[in-house]
Amino acid sequence: DAFPTSEVESQILQANLLGGMSNSKRATKELHEATAYIQHEMDEIASIQRGLLPSPLPAVPGLELAAIHESFDRAGGDYYDVFPIGLPEGGSIDEHTGTWGILIADASGHGPSAAVVVAMLSTLVHTHAHSAQGPGKFLEYLNRHIATKPIHGSFVTAFLMFYDPRSRTARYACAGHNPPLVRSNGNVKWLDAVGSFPLGIDRGAWYEEADVQFQTGDMALLYTDGITEAKALSGEFFGEERLQQAILNGHAGALDLIDAVRKHVRVHLLGQRPMDDQTMVALRVV
Repeated sequence: DAFPTSEVESQILQANLLGGMSNSKRATKELHEATAYIQHEMDEIASIQRGLLPSPLPAVPGLELAAIHESFDRAGGDYYDVFPIGLPEGGSIDEHTGTWGILIADASGHGPSAAVVVAMLSTLVHTHAHSAQGPGKFLEYLNRHIATKPIHGSFVTAFLMFYDPRSRTARYACAGHNPPLVRSNGNVKWLDAVGSFPLGIDRGAWYEEADVQFQTGDMALLYTDGITEAKALSGEFFGEERLQQAILNGHAGALDLIDAVRKHVRVHLLGQRPMDDQTMVALRVV
């Protein structure tokens, strides 16, 4: 009796409108809460991933080291590490004078799934470092374990170098990764003498090894494909030729080299946001 029959339709429409607005407001609030939760979890994943990277870099006798890791998303698939080889359990890394492992890797994809693969890789690396026999065998160990895990078609490219400070030689192996560059006496060469499948594709893959002799003043750059495949507005990649030129423009130290490459990449992108993770490890023999 609160309103005449003629107003029933109007009252029903108003009630439905009010109910729809209420539901929309509640859904918006729930969406904001869910988004905030996801962002928080992503930040936690990114924080954990950053914690897997060596910071600060260990002091390797006879080497000046620098590294940078920039993710396209909060978390990503790039990874690098510098670790002692054959260090007994409980041994002090500061007193290690033997061989050192220098690794750079890139898990396929972006975001949390790639970050989980990186965490798996990091665990395997540090589990095996004390008993590693060579970079090729090391990659075979990583490959066997990654290939048996349910990572749904993902794979990992990797370049691993065993550096001996006493002889200034490095033995390396490559699992489908971009070959590093070495600058020596004003010339640049690629460490591309060997290579095989990325990790996680073929459980039985094997990895050959090659050697490189360093001299005082030599510099090397390990990097992921986010550097060479940085794409300009024109669609042109930064590419290997530009990377060579960036390295040839003389730099005093490892950090200078990384800064120079970053500058060249930024100029190429003309302010665009990179579409992939970008990671570099530079070393200079002193």
